Amino acid sequence: MKKILVFMLCAVMAFAFVGCGESGGGNPGTPPATGYNPNGNTAENTGTPPVSAEDSAVNDEVLAMMSVEQLLSVTPQKDLSVSSLDIEKFTTPFYDTQIQYCEGFFLLENEEGTTDPVTLAFPAKKVLEVRSNDLSVLYTEGKDYVLNDDGTLSIPAGSAITPLSRDEFYVEEGQWSDDNGPVSDQPSTIYKGHYTVTYIRTDGYEGITANGRGDKLQTFAKKANAGEALNVLVLGDSIAAGAGVKDFPKWADLTEQGIEYYTDSEVTLTNAAVPGIHSAEYVGLIDKNMDAVDDNIEEDAKAKFALAEAAKGTADLAIIAIGANDAGGWCGATGTPVANYTANVQRMIEYVRDASPDCSILLVSCMQTNPKIKDTASGNKLAAANLSEYETALSGIAAGDANILLANVHGVESSLRARKNIEDFLGDNINHPSDYMSRIYTQVVLSALLDL
Repeated sequence: MKKILVFMLCAVMAFAFVGCGESGGGNPGTPPATGYNPNGNTAENTGTPPVSAEDSAVNDEVLAMMSVEQLLSVTPQKDLSVSSLDIEKFTTPFYDTQIQYCEGFFLLENEEGTTDPVTLAFPAKKVLEVRSNDLSVLYTEGKDYVLNDDGTLSIPAGSAITPLSRDEFYVEEGQWSDDNGPVSDQPSTIYKGHYTVTYIRTDGYEGITANGRGDKLQTFAKKANAGEALNVLVLGDSIAAGAGVKDFPKWADLTEQGIEYYTDSEVTLTNAAVPGIHSAEYVGLIDKNMDAVDDNIEEDAKAKFALAEAAKGTADLAIIAIGANDAGGWCGATGTPVANYTANVQRMIEYVRDASPDCSILLVSCMQTNPKIKDTASGNKLAAANLSEYETALSGIAAGDANILLANVHGVESSLRARKNIEDFLGDNINHPSDYMSRIYTQVVLSALLDL
């Protein structure tokens, strides 16, 4: 278990510094949202920890936020920069660290031909670096970007950070439109406007945090804690399949890497997610009712379902992540009804459990699809359903089974969207996660599985 012992020791150190807080709804051992990170994910804890103060919305044993100067004094230089894939920095929950690593933002030319200020998840107190989406290009503060007094970023004239032009964002013809006309849905175009920023925050986090495993997912937990080999099966739609990412791994693959990084388990992951599918169609596959499956996805669906058939009998963990297409107006004026969606997900669970009765189930709620978008031809809304209601339904399913847990991606992302633009999270401007949002998916999923 590569990091578990370190986590335990650091948690003891943090407890000794802080003292006992009153028990509450937090997860035992969950790190506070502070620059002094007791899990060792952000900095080598060589300085003096700050005194107890802030309620971080993570747990009841918390540490005060450090000043920028304090944080810099205890953080090694290597932890102030990210120039390539870094499993620890990519998977540490953003609310557990004062340093916000590789937060993504999307830059679109405005109607005046310039760019609007970039609002981040937190007001930035110090920008450590701004990079291209693939992290290969490092930009210069003052020349390429400016940190404003309110914690936003401005892009000055002549900057090497260039927005996606409106001429590229808006197209003459396209499947999807917003109120101004047809828009591009091509990642090759949309990623021209995606960048990342690593910065220090001193504001606390009062939003929704990821569900912790606690005493749930017994089959998975037993094997992961013992460092035994794990078989993981993924069922779902294009988001689960990995659509939307460009420069970094799909969130399911990052999850596989994260499990192996934080435990001694070797993971075999089978991804049987089908792009374009909604929950009733997946039930159609299960029930061998191909009339329920759209002709456009039938061949791919059969091939992916064959993977599920081969892997279901040995699955220790099944990750079910479906809902984006259910939310579309083509599934009804308000998407798939919640009751139908719930029944379909329950049928997917039964499908796995019939073959592997002790399989742990992780239900992953869906990120928000773009509420500005509609189908150009039909006018159907892309986000016709209220995805938070789907998340509530999944939570209800998980509440009735000790071996089922919800990874509340939608709830966590909704807190981020309180400040950030929806386009920051989308790799295609429509309904697929950007590389940044894929990291958020991974953080929530791993937090649910491993109590990060």
